[in-house]
Amino acid sequence: MRFAEGSTLTADTIRQIVTKSVECVAILDEHPPEADEYELLCLAHEARLREIFCCADNESPTGECQSLFEALVVAGPIL
Repeated sequence: MRFAEGSTLTADTIRQIVTKSVECVAILDEHPPEADEYELLCLAHEARLREIFCCADNESPTGECQSLFEALVVAGPIL
């Protein structure tokens, strides 16, 4: 399914998405950051996650939090 820029998601369009079993939605950014800027955003994203997960000495969390931490790092920053 594609929606035009500026489209409003109504109850009907959401119902269509659910009916078609859409599991993921992507939004195209017409002006994504340059590669070097994105790399800096990713580094800042990971640094912030380390603060949130209380990682000392730049280590990764262990135990139950490790999988979530790694998934969030891989997902990258929300632009």
